Parts: sequence; structure tokens; C-alpha cells
Amino acid sequence: MMAGSREFRFYVSKAPEINKRFAGKHVAIIGDRVVASGKSPMEVYKRAKKSYPQSRPLLAYVPRRDTLTPVVEAKGLLKPATKKKPVRVRASRPKWGKETFQDAGEATFGG
Repeated sequence: MMAGSREFRFYVSKAPEINKRFAGKHVAIIGDRVVASGKSPMEVYKRAKKSYPQSRPLLAYVPRRDTLTPVVEAKGLLKPATKKKPVRVRASRPKWGKETFQDAGEATFGG
């Protein structure tokens, strides 16, 4: 997010009004207006992009009380997460027993 963006300046200048009206919600700001609000940032982003497909909305969560909260600009941050398959590692021997470490003998560690 650019600190000097039009959306950010609007958010800062109208913070008391936005905080009062949208407390506890996520908002999307394009230009100098709040274009969508809701409980989920993904829902808000999708509604903003549907209404303004050529614009990049500024997303913000409006806290319920006076709290400092970082603001994030939606720039490729809402891509779906990909699930990777877990890697399975197999030992060359199915069971590790005493015979595997024959050279250890009667060695003791730590004392």
C-alpha cells in the first residue's frame, strides 16, 4: 500500500466517520468512497471488484473501538491457498532396533 494513495488519504481523513459507521466490519475503499463493507474481507473484495473491475480497492478492517489497525491494499493478497501433498519419507528399514546401532556398544551420553 502506498501511504500517499488517494484511498489511504480518504480513510485517514474520514476515520472518525468510518469508524462509527462501519465498526467491526471490513471495508473496501476506491477513490474517495467506501464501496463495500461486510464481515469477510474476501466478500468485501469480491463485491468491490464486481462493481469496479478496473480498480484496486483499499481493504481495511474497522475495529469496534479506537484501536490502531494496519490497513492492507488488495494487490494479489487474496489468491486462494494451494494445498500441497505431504511428503512421505520411508526409512530403509521398517523398524529401528538395537542391532541397527551395533557399534554404539555401551556408550553413555551426558555423564
